[in-house]
Order: sequence, then structure tokens, then C-alpha cells
Amino acid sequence: MRTIAFLLILSICAACSKNQSAQNTPKQQYFCPMHPQVQSDKPGVCPICQMDLVLPGHDHEMVDDSNASSLLTLDTRRQVLADVRTVLVAKENVAHSLIATGALTTPESAQKTIVARVGGRIERLFVRQTGERVREGQALYEVYSPALVQAQSDFLLSLRSIAQAVVQETNPQGLPTSHSSVSSENMRNFTAKARERLLLLGMSNAQIDAVAKSGEAMTRVTVYSPFSGTVVQKNIVEGASVQEGTTLFDVADFSTVWNLADVYEQDVQAVRLEQRVTMRLAAYPNEVFVGKVRFIYPTLNAETRTVKVRIESANPHGKLRPGMFTETEFAAQAPQQSLTIPEESVIQSGKQAVVWVKEGADNGKGIFRAQAVVLGRHNGGKYEVLSGLREGEAVAASGGFLLDSERQLRGGAVAEAFSTEKTPPTAQSTTKNHNHQFTAVQLPSNLALQFNSLIDAYSALTEALVQDNTGNASQSASTLVQAAERINTEALGASANTAWQDVRGHLMQEAKALQGASTLDGQRVIFERLSNALFLTLSTFKGAKKLHRAYCPMAFDDKGAYWLTPTTTIRNPYFGAKMLQCGEIRE
Repeated sequence: MRTIAFLLILSICAACSKNQSAQNTPKQQYFCPMHPQVQSDKPGVCPICQMDLVLPGHDHEMVDDSNASSLLTLDTRRQVLADVRTVLVAKENVAHSLIATGALTTPESAQKTIVARVGGRIERLFVRQTGERVREGQALYEVYSPALVQAQSDFLLSLRSIAQAVVQETNPQGLPTSHSSVSSENMRNFTAKARERLLLLGMSNAQIDAVAKSGEAMTRVTVYSPFSGTVVQKNIVEGASVQEGTTLFDVADFSTVWNLADVYEQDVQAVRLEQRVTMRLAAYPNEVFVGKVRFIYPTLNAETRTVKVRIESANPHGKLRPGMFTETEFAAQAPQQSLTIPEESVIQSGKQAVVWVKEGADNGKGIFRAQAVVLGRHNGGKYEVLSGLREGEAVAASGGFLLDSERQLRGGAVAEAFSTEKTPPTAQSTTKNHNHQFTAVQLPSNLALQFNSLIDAYSALTEALVQDNTGNASQSASTLVQAAERINTEALGASANTAWQDVRGHLMQEAKALQGASTLDGQRVIFERLSNALFLTLSTFKGAKKLHRAYCPMAFDDKGAYWLTPTTTIRNPYFGAKMLQCGEIRE
């Protein structure tokens, strides 16, 4: 009996111990590896991507810790759902052609000003509006000037004095004396100076000869253009009084224009003087214009990291108008064999470029490793790889951003592959998610409004592409650049400000490229990169307008592409009217 009682007590104690242990064990939440915001206290599937929910630290199908903590593993099903495709790193002939965006401007030497050479009243205007073409010697206006009338009178007086001096000082034999010769010479010098003064006051030689012939001063004098060009600014009206030196017309000669192209610092070495370039403009998508490099500016823009290159181009038909944006292609150098990867394989993380390398397969699972790379030139949708990869390696050509999301969730060694620096926390909100602590900048209300302007410009750009309107897309890209330039994040602290400078540079680079793209297809290619840059920006800086992430699986020959939208209504910017509702909301 005592034995039975003792066993009963032991069993009760064991049960109590188990209950106590269960109470002390924290309750774990299941989550979606692709959409961490989806959580549940029991197993299930993600309502967004239909992936199985897993426990943090036990998602063996997703993370492989057996070899290295910097590796990620996806089974075949998850690779399909995440749209992860791979391509082989291969050697190709890279021509190193360089494409830069720019804008047309008026040559400095072609800008001239017509000023009033004498004070007076404008009696009549022959050039009445801005934009008129004027020729050298063409009548501009008619002026009444007391000072000019007086100068003509002085000139006539000198002519009469010469004639009188000759008559009075002639000897009886009809021959001039030596004294008369000296007096006549003095008067001729005076007359020459009077004539020169009239020329300086704006009269022509023909007008002066007419005054000398008639013997009377002109009360109204017509002033002629000293050179040819287009009136870009008219500053006078009939009846106005002007002072000597007043600017009357600004005239420019557009027979030659300058194209100021922005070349990134890493590409400047490929530009040389007298190099031939070709230019495309949105206004003339089917035409190519040529020019030559005349000057490479000696300074670098610290914000955009670009150097201006001046290109001179003939403009005989007047099609090239100052202010137009250009897509400038510099003549290609001799092709060289180089390793290349698609541009969508590259994830820019601050100053570091990273790709996901597929290590191999294990029972249908793909193992991916984050690899830092050094990139060379960008051309034709591909990057030249200078170091970090070997020929024949497989890299993720799509889905890299989703792999990067998993990398951010895990942190640790994978995060080290993306950055060698430790950024201290600043005035930011800190969140713990699945044993990994990451930071997001919470925007104050004034900065949130500035970021909203950035989002509005992006939304207008999206709608322009939906409507297949290249002109409006270029204008919206310009507005986006201006909105990004106005954002000042210094109040958030040094680290947050540095982060903003990095992402702003990427945003402005893509927006300016889109601004200068001459075709709708070209704009849409750049739009995808711009959308990814904005997505990363808004993932870091919180508090602005909420955007959904939409996906079109058929974009770019079924490669697929994302964009951001303020509503859940699908309006596809990659196809426009052709396939307006193709796509789905992913996030």
C-alpha cells in the first residue's frame, strides 16, 4: 500500500512539473518566409503566396545551417512561388558603348544682346514678338533721339565748314595756299570723327551718306540688326523711352546647339575629345542626331556623381531645341571578352553590389549564397563583372529581392555578405522579428509629406506608362527628380541621412535615365528598376502613403516585373492598353 501511495505522489509531481514547464515555454508563432507579416499560432498556409507557414528557427525547408550560416535553401515549389530563375555567368564580347542622359542648351557664344546705343523714344517697331527670326541688316526699330539729331547736325556743320574754308582761302589765281591746305585738313579730320560718332550711335554708312547728300538731319532713324538669330526676349514696345545701354532684344543663334550629357564618374575614362556621339530625343523617336565631344568639364557633381560633357551638334533644320532631353550614346570602343550577368541579378546594398549564387541542388532544393561582386560597365541590360564570380556559375536572375527579404529576416552571416560596416541605431524605430532585430526609419509628419510628393510623382509616371504616353512619362520622371532633391533628412541623424543619400542617388539615376529615354519600351525597362529602388526606399523610410506591390508575370517576355500602386485595382504600366488588367497584387 505504501508503495502504491509513493508511486501516486511521484506521478502527480511529474504531471505538475510538465504543466509548469509548459507554462514557462514561450508560445511560438508560425510565419510565412516570403511574407513575414503573415503569422499564426498554428500551422497553415500563407493567404498571399500559398506557402506553408513555418516556425522560426525550424524552417528547414527554407534555411540550411548544416554547411554555412550564409546560405539559403529553397525547395522547388518555393522557387516557383518566389519566381526564382537562374542564368549562367558567361563571357561575352562587351563593346563598352556608353549611354548617358543629357539636355540641349544654347551655346554660350551664340547668345547676343542688342542694346540702345543712344537714348530716345521708340517710334516704330519692326520686330514685334519673341521667337521671330532676324537677319543681319534687317530693320529692328525706328527711334527719335535729340542726341542723334545733334550728332547729325555736327556732322553737317563740319561738311559746310570744309567747303567754306576752301572757298575763303583760295588765292586770286585759283590755287589754294599752304594755310588753306592745313585748315581743310583739320576740318576733314573733324568730319571723320563726326562720321565715326554717328556710326557708334547706330547709324549705317548708307544713312550717313544720305544725310550728307540731303544736307538735313534725320529726325527718325531706323536701327538695323548687327547679326542674325532668333529673338528669345523682347524688352521694348512702341512709344517707350529708352536710355543708352538699355537691353532691347536678346538674340540667339540656334544653327548649332550644345548637348550637356551627364556621365557617371566611373565612365568618364571612356569619353575623349572629338569623339563621335549619337543622340535620340523623345520628340523624334525614329531619328538619330550626331555630334562631337568638344569639352569635358573639370568638376564633378557631388550629389549625382556625374561629370558634364559638352557635345556640339549642327542644327540646320531647327529640330533640336534647347531644353529637350537627350539619350546620348558615345561611340563604342573595341569589343572585349568579359564576364556578364543580367542587370536584374544585381542587388545594390548601399555601396555594395551583391548577387545570389546557386550552389547546387539537394533533393530538389536550391542552395543560394550571397556573393559580393565588383561591377564594370552597364550596357544592353547587362553588367560587366570584374571580380566575385566565375564563368559557369549560376546566379539568380529574378526573385533576388525576395531572397534578400529572407536574408534580412535571418541577419547574421548572410547580412555580413552585404555589408562590412556596423551601422549604429539612431532616431529610428526598432522591431524584433523572429529573433532578428532590424531598424526602420520612422518619418516625422513634415518629412512624410515630402516623401508623399515623391510617391505622387511616381504614381503620375505609372499612369503615363499605363496610357502609353512617353512625353508625360518624361515629365513625371523630371518631377520625381525634383521631389527627391527637395527631401532633406539631416534631422533624422547621420546614419539615416547617409541611408537616404544612397537610395536617393539610385532613385535619381533611374529617373533621369527614364527622363532621357526616347522610346516607350526603353522607359518601361528603366521603370522596373525605378520601382524596385522606390520599394527599397519605402521599406526603409516608414510613415508615407501606403503602396501595394503589384506583379505582372508576362512583362519582358514572361520574365515578370513588379510595380507599386496606391490602389488594389490593376492598371498595368508594362503593357498599357494592350493588357491593362494583367497582373496581381502581391503585397
